[in-house]
Amino acid sequence: MTLQGLQYFGARGDDTARAVRDLGCKVCRVQLFTDHDDAALVSNETAATIDNEVLNAGMMPYVIIRTPEQVSQVPPGHWIEFYNEPDLEQFNMPLSQFKERYMTIVEACAGRNPLAIGGVSNLNDRGMRFLKQLEWDKIPPEVACSHHWYPDDDRPHESHIETGFLHKKRNTRDQDIADLKAIVGERPLVNSETGFWDGPFRTESDVAEWYRVERHFWERQGYAIVIAYQLDSEAPPSDPNQWGPQHGYGLRRVGTVSDWKPSADAWFA
Repeated sequence: MTLQGLQYFGARGDDTARAVRDLGCKVCRVQLFTDHDDAALVSNETAATIDNEVLNAGMMPYVIIRTPEQVSQVPPGHWIEFYNEPDLEQFNMPLSQFKERYMTIVEACAGRNPLAIGGVSNLNDRGMRFLKQLEWDKIPPEVACSHHWYPDDDRPHESHIETGFLHKKRNTRDQDIADLKAIVGERPLVNSETGFWDGPFRTESDVAEWYRVERHFWERQGYAIVIAYQLDSEAPPSDPNQWGPQHGYGLRRVGTVSDWKPSADAWFA
């Protein structure tokens, strides 16, 4: 069974946590750093506040960490993910550093926490190249591989990968998942970010239908967890011409506790 979850940045208050639970959300993805560097790790107290807010509402925390030392901040039994989009240079985790850390984290989580490794930004050529450089044959098969999946704006449910030389042919997404399994082996799979944004060029109804299609796709692929990005949008810009995806990703309407867009019902149906 695939668990549908939601990206849930920081402590949002018990009212919000209960409202998210009442939608049918089972998993909240939270993180133990406030920026993508080792100097911005949250304190044990902050980690416990975020964790308890999710737990007290009856949901499971899915916790992104950056360093091996952070494993001890996550209670036993809770999911851990290492790391967030390490294939992107702006997130400051060179491959060499990633490799230095992940086996230590595997050992620290063994018998203690379910673990997902990868977190690449998309199932595209860049993301697949990054995953190929990890030593999956040395990673226990119970450790999940995680990744993100975001669409091209004009192709909401198509692969990003093209094959062929003279005559380009686009993969199907079933082929993408088969290629992923060929890299990482038989192990649980997690899509820890996927999302669509509404705004001037697409309606809330469009986005709801896209979420409905995505939910069925990942369920059919047998994923353990799939997480929608995200709970809230950024506040709308004063100039409508400055509207961007960050202003439309939220599943609830800005400034409310439980005024949900149609996408929320589609995702947690």
